[in-house]
Amino acid sequence: MEQGNKSVIFLKLRPTE
Repeated sequence: MEQGNKSVIFLKLRPTE
C-alpha cells in the first residue's frame, strides 16, 4: 500500500488550482 501514498504525496506536492 505504498503506491497510494506516493500518489497522495505527488498530488500534494503538485496542487492543481
